[in-house]
Order: sequence, then C-alpha cells, then structure tokens
Amino acid sequence: MRIASNWLTRRATAALVLSVALLPLSVKAQCPGGLGPPTLAQAIVGLVTDKALNPLAEVQVSMRAPRRAETTTDQGGRFQFTSLPKGEYELFVRKIGFEFQRATAMVGDSGAVVRICLAVVARPLPAVVTSAMRPGLFGRVADARRQPIPGAQVRILGNGMVTTTDSTGAFFLGAREGHYAVTVSKEGYGTQMMGVTIPPDSGREIAVWLGTPPLNKNKYAAELDEMHWRSVQLPASRYAIRTSEDLSRTQLSLEQVAMTAGAVGKLCAGGFQVIGQSYAVPPDILQKVEVALLEVETVWPGKPGQRTGPPCAKARVWLKP
Repeated sequence: MRIASNWLTRRATAALVLSVALLPLSVKAQCPGGLGPPTLAQAIVGLVTDKALNPLAEVQVSMRAPRRAETTTDQGGRFQFTSLPKGEYELFVRKIGFEFQRATAMVGDSGAVVRICLAVVARPLPAVVTSAMRPGLFGRVADARRQPIPGAQVRILGNGMVTTTDSTGAFFLGAREGHYAVTVSKEGYGTQMMGVTIPPDSGREIAVWLGTPPLNKNKYAAELDEMHWRSVQLPASRYAIRTSEDLSRTQLSLEQVAMTAGAVGKLCAGGFQVIGQSYAVPPDILQKVEVALLEVETVWPGKPGQRTGPPCAKARVWLKP
C-alpha cells in the first residue's frame, strides 16, 4: 500500500527516540535549550522533564553519597537538596513509565543546577494468544520488565465480564465460544487491547505486558468507553467484532471483511476510522497484521421506517499497541 509521508515522519521520530534511549546515561540525561531553575547556595536545584521538555511531577530523586537523601519533583518538575557541603553528588532519578536515569552535580560556592530529561520506556510486546484445553479465557499480566502485575483489571467489552489479577498476575474469565474485545488496564500503566476468538471445543490463554500510558490516554479511554456502549446498546444485527485471529485466517482484505461482517455491499463514506494506541495512523497504510480487532456497524441511511438507500458498513480499526 502507499505509505503516507506523515507516517514516515512518525516512524523517523520513533527511530530518533529509540536511538536516544540507547545512548549512555550521562548523555541521555542532558536537556537541550532553555534556562533551568535559579541557583541556591549550598544546594542542588533541579528540573526534570520529558524529551519534549514538558515538566514531570512526582519523579523520585535520590542521592546516596556523601549522604543519603530523597525527594520528589513538584508540579513544575522542580526539586532541591539543601544544606550541602561542597563536592560532587550522584543523583538517581525514577518515574514509572520512564527510563531510569543517573546524573552528577558539582556543588560549589553558588550551589548547582541540574536539568534532567527522562525518556519514555520502550513499548511492551504485543499480547500473545495461545490455545488451551481448559474452557474460558485465562492468562497472566506483567510489566515491561516481565514482573507480575497484581490488581490489573481484565475486562471483556460488551458482556459485563470483568476480573482482576491475583498476586502472581494471573486471572480467569469463564467466557464461552465467541469473538471478544478484551482490555487489560491498571492505573499508572498503558491499556492493552486485543481481539480473542474462543472456539467451541477449547479455551484461550493470553500473556499480556503493560507499558506506559499512551500519550493521548484520555482520548483513548473515551474511545474505549464509546466502544463499550456500542457493544451493549446496538442490536446484534447492526454490530460485529472480528478479531486478529479471524483476520489471520481469511484471505480477504480489510474492506471485504468489514462488508462481510456487516452483511452489506459497500463501506460507508469515509471508509475506516483508525484508532492507535498513542498516535494517529493514516488509513491508506493499514495491514491486517497490525490490527487488534475490527469493529463493524451496519448503518442504514434515513430515519427508521423511512430508509433512503441501501445499508453500508462503518468500520473502526483498533491497532495493536
């Protein structure tokens, strides 16, 4: 398919961020441009931002030598350590969802000013779905470091089934045969979404890794709420879900799958609405391997009882995170 120029720009930007993430810590922590906070005698005054120079609040900043101390940044991303003798200090900077950083500060007669940039951690692997002899849907949830996440919410949209993971990150839902949109979320982590098809003679097991929240997480959460409403409110004849497993088994294009699921002969004007995890994606570069699930709604023109033409299929594509 034709690759849009703005998609190439996004890919180049992503590559640049990745290359920065691979630099030594002393280089990664440097922040370009702009003035830092004012100096303070016998103190280390610092500012913590992301790579876009947005201040980061509630960042944990600690030092171990020559004395132990710890603080957190305020809403403006600022922190300070006071009553320090002259000398060199090593700082350790942490925040969930960002890469760990180290920085050094030399306290002289007028104190020291430090500017630290944190890079967002790499996005997690896509969820892995495998078959299982046991009926239902079960699996485990972990973070980007492969550590279990207890208390994560696992929800099947549309049927009200929801549970939380135990202390080992494990969960189980007694879902029967069908096509499901499954979301896994916990405050402070990014939401994972996947399509799962449970066959009549077995179950499904999934392994899910949660990373950082998407940049547009409020918009993404709103889209999820709307999808939940559609799956509950729309009659079954007007609404269908096709999962990534369904798509991998068919030789049809996404357009053909959408028309088949909606039992119509054409797509509605505008084609697909594409929903990304943290960025917008032009619809002209869609590949089936990138799709988590396909939502299809059958739309009839005109008012009920006063149809003005044949129905069409409105498709929403949810990309894999």
